[in-house]
Amino acid sequence: MGLLDSFSKLLGKDSYQESNYLSLVLTPDRVAALIWTLENGQVRELGFGQKPSTSLDLILHQAAVAIDTAGQEAKVDFTRTVFGISSNWLENGELSGKSTKIFKKLAAELELAPQAFVPIAAAINHFLKVEKFPAPQVIAIGLFATRLKQPFCEIHLIDKNKVAATVATDLPPTLEKVKEQIKQLAPGRQLPPRVIIYGIDQEDKLARQIESADWEDYFIQEPKFDFLSDRELARAVAYAQAADLLGHEPQAKVRTTLPPAQLMVPPKITNELGFIEGEDILEAPKSEPQAPEQSETDQPKEQPLAIGAEGLFQESENHGFQAVDEAMESISMRNKIPRPLGRGSLFSKLMEAQIFSPLPKKLALTVLGFLITAALGTFVTGQFLTKAEVIIKVQGQEHQDNFQATVKSGVDFDSAKSQIPGQIATAAALGNQKAVTTGDKKIGEKSRGEVSVLNWTTATKKFPEGTAIISKNGFKFTLDSDVEVASRSAEIPGKNKVVATAAEVGESSNLSQGIEFTFVAFDEISYSAQAETSFSGGSARQVTVVTRQDMGRLEKSLTETTISKAREDIKNKAAGRLLLDDAISIKITRKNFDKKEDEEASLLTLDMEVEATAIIFDENDLKKLLAETTNSGTDAELVARPENLEIKNIKAKREENALTLTGDYDARLVPRFDESGLKDQIAGKSEKAARQTVLQISGVTDVQIVYSPNLPLVGSLPRNKKNLKIKIETI
Repeated sequence: MGLLDSFSKLLGKDSYQESNYLSLVLTPDRVAALIWTLENGQVRELGFGQKPSTSLDLILHQAAVAIDTAGQEAKVDFTRTVFGISSNWLENGELSGKSTKIFKKLAAELELAPQAFVPIAAAINHFLKVEKFPAPQVIAIGLFATRLKQPFCEIHLIDKNKVAATVATDLPPTLEKVKEQIKQLAPGRQLPPRVIIYGIDQEDKLARQIESADWEDYFIQEPKFDFLSDRELARAVAYAQAADLLGHEPQAKVRTTLPPAQLMVPPKITNELGFIEGEDILEAPKSEPQAPEQSETDQPKEQPLAIGAEGLFQESENHGFQAVDEAMESISMRNKIPRPLGRGSLFSKLMEAQIFSPLPKKLALTVLGFLITAALGTFVTGQFLTKAEVIIKVQGQEHQDNFQATVKSGVDFDSAKSQIPGQIATAAALGNQKAVTTGDKKIGEKSRGEVSVLNWTTATKKFPEGTAIISKNGFKFTLDSDVEVASRSAEIPGKNKVVATAAEVGESSNLSQGIEFTFVAFDEISYSAQAETSFSGGSARQVTVVTRQDMGRLEKSLTETTISKAREDIKNKAAGRLLLDDAISIKITRKNFDKKEDEEASLLTLDMEVEATAIIFDENDLKKLLAETTNSGTDAELVARPENLEIKNIKAKREENALTLTGDYDARLVPRFDESGLKDQIAGKSEKAARQTVLQISGVTDVQIVYSPNLPLVGSLPRNKKNLKIKIETI
């Protein structure tokens, strides 16, 4: 039993009422809560609240704030809860394990009694049937988290009162991606021209792009776009829940301007003394005669919520509900909404409990002291320790231009010189790689023998070492040394002996004695030679050797790999700074092959060392430079801010210790803000007062306040201006 249930018993009343319900919508970037009741077959809204969802870690607090906001407006409790969820919570149409754990924690911590969950697409189907039209086919597009950088996009085809197809992605949504996903819904056919968009409003940049895009190849005719607000999404979940309770769709919603007090259920007697919950009997008006209490048979009947094969927790084509989880069905929590401090609050109930409860007064005072201490601690934390980001949305004016800037190491920021500081980053990488050799070569020994050189001329002839002779069968030999041969005498030629070696290896050069030779470069009539001995010793074999091509291929491959390592290392050292590919310089400092060209080897190994240097810089410095440059030539009432500036087509030209940057940029010019003065005006104020102050500034369209940490009782901005951050966003 929760703490609030204990207080309810102290007050002698039920902890919940049976006629009010909660529809809790959970999407990637927000939580929306709608408390409602059934009146004459219609869904009657009692209270609504919403809160941006910045992360799953804070979703408990954000859901609590949304429910509390709805509760403050409704001023009633609720009994049953249905979750309306986007498809990022699902796997194959069912709750993922992670989602189930989160919903269990939500139910336990916030004391919810969960009935079921309904996908947003199925809920939209009910919304269309109640408020719009029972269209046979509709495309529903959910675009989330464009503001909080948690991208998610889901697109559904609703056909014949059920979700026929769904595609989803967690990539940042763009017009091109939306078109690609729509094509995936029904490949090869055109789609119905009715489109429902939710998650963003109609003034969002992406929404305008979608409405103005060319859809001729996608839809059977020009599509009509409708946008659903967060409140309408919550109402859609309520319609789905109401359809299950009634057994048919609820009647079309009738808008009301009645104050919340007139939408409350009749007050309930809390004890035998006649005290009424939330009212001061000294100030209450005299009661008027009441009409006879309506009998139970006159009340609209609610269908039982069975937890079985035929009940609400089974998938239904009509209502789209599915089971939350068997473990969640056993949670026996009753629904309570935190109330604001003041009349009817938990504090006033405790004071009543001290006077009229039979329990010891000391116990009530102890609990009261604990709550006061907790509230004061939360208040102090919220005022002095909590940080708040005030997100101001303004209408922006487009501004496009090109730029040229210089990045240098060891210099200061200087907008007059279009110069920003840079830093030299270095990295080294070692590489070692082997390759199979592909060369083919015959090696071995050459045959040798002695020849007699014959001179048939009348003059002495000297033949130098290396002079070539050739046998009649084509084998070539060279002389191993110089030889001088005398002239002929009568008919007898001059003669001298010398050793000759075969020009090529192999046994084929082993010749027999007496073989005759001619000189390659001389007339055979004048000079000749004859083998004095047999030529022997020639042998040969085929081996694999290193080729120049082998060395080139290995060097290219290892160079690419080692340079890639060096680039990756230098990117890691950039540590959030901007590193452009053209800003990196590569130098090979060592390169060693273990074999030489034409050397016998089956493997070739190469060792290499590469050094990379780069000039890196802070992209925010470049945006600051471009903003100041833009502001020097624009209307003084409109200024460019670095955070509203997008750099495109950036290129770099590297010099020794400098980098020349060129490119284009888009800027959204916004009204000029005095941030320091604005902080003075809103520090310590309530959210409502702070919003009103900011909204008075010309050009401001909306204000959002995000707390860190997001404490449930914090409703005003920090007093410490250092804990206030102003962020300007354009629409």
